Amino acid sequence: MDRSGAPLSSRERRILAEIETALRADEDLERSLSTMHPLRRHHYVQALGKVPVFAVLLLCTTSVALAAVAAEVWRPQVLFLFGLVWAATLAVVAGRLTRHLAAHLRTGRAPHGNSRTPQGS
Repeated sequence: MDRSGAPLSSRERRILAEIETALRADEDLERSLSTMHPLRRHHYVQALGKVPVFAVLLLCTTSVALAAVAAEVWRPQVLFLFGLVWAATLAVVAGRLTRHLAAHLRTGRAPHGNSRTPQGS
């Protein structure tokens, strides 16, 4: 049955079975499908979280400098460049913040070293 609930005809089932048999017979396809891993989007966030602090500070400084220049010059090229650097800065800062918070959630401690449970409870 397909997802709409309408059953397949006997001809359609036979054709589908032939296709599946042919696909199972392809050893290269079987090997590549068995070793495939699903795409994990969180790898990008993890990579952004590993950007060195120096690079983050450099991006922030460049963003501020380009914002000042863009406000003064008001040219499309400068505005576009500022937009690119600003977007990269936000992505890297969000990645580092996510990594920082995730590390503290795994350890069960608050980000500043305080325990999550109130003292004296």
